[in-house]
Amino acid sequence: ADHGDYAGEKGMYTKTESLYECLLHVPLIIAPPEGVRWPRDSHISGLVDQVYLFPTILGLAGAPVPEYAQGYDLVSWVSNGAEQPLRDVAFSQVGDYHGSLGTTMPSGIAKAGRHPSLLQGARSNEFSYVHDPDYGDEAYDLRSDPTELVNLLGPGGKEPAEVAALRDRVDRWEDECIGLRDRLGVVPGFRGFDQ
Repeated sequence: ADHGDYAGEKGMYTKTESLYECLLHVPLIIAPPEGVRWPRDSHISGLVDQVYLFPTILGLAGAPVPEYAQGYDLVSWVSNGAEQPLRDVAFSQVGDYHGSLGTTMPSGIAKAGRHPSLLQGARSNEFSYVHDPDYGDEAYDLRSDPTELVNLLGPGGKEPAEVAALRDRVDRWEDECIGLRDRLGVVPGFRGFDQ
């Protein structure tokens, strides 16, 4: 799946445009084809991103991975023992469709329910941080508050150093994304068809 759903978390069901753990933490299950060396029935609790799927599928197909591809071939990583985590932080974003998307069909979020701005977040195994220009930033200690009920950035909250580091990582990640967009010639809002 590309996202989780609320199952009563925050008093909600289905999905919204937010970056909470229940929407982002989606188990990834890979059953490699015959002939691929793989530790069967293994469970690895590392952070991975959807961007890893592209190089993983290309690796399984024996195709070269383009230099601009973000992420790693997960089958190769696991086959080699998966001893070192691939990343210490996972990034995410949602929103700001540049006015070119009326709804996230077929049964998705209507335009009125979406954030007008882009939400960006980073999470480690211990903390999460969400930059929300519409309603204010949020941060959570996932060790003591796994359901993300106590915003560390709320009134009277004191930002832990780990959250400040995540905030900095989000800023640097945004710069990397913009650089990649510019290098690839992607035009924001262009979908390749008349609107």
